Amino acid sequence: MTFSPAASVITTTAPRGPELVAVEPAFQPPYALGLRSVMFVVNNLDDTVALALTQGGSLIGEIVQYENKYCLCYMRGPAGIILALSEELF
Repeated sequence: MTFSPAASVITTTAPRGPELVAVEPAFQPPYALGLRSVMFVVNNLDDTVALALTQGGSLIGEIVQYENKYCLCYMRGPAGIILALSEELF
């Protein structure tokens, strides 16, 4: 998935070639070497999650609120990269 803050667009992409190399275990922990996650601040978390779900993303867990400052969630893209989304509430 890619995100464009100027256009508020999320695009899901899947590589056509070369074939992805299998990594064991398939979903490594967040502290494993390599690019595993990317975090973005969005204006409306619910709308962004809804759009990402229509583009092939999947929600990991649930949307949570941290104090009265942020709403946060994690999503997984088609290549297994974790996308962290945050909405500032203040």
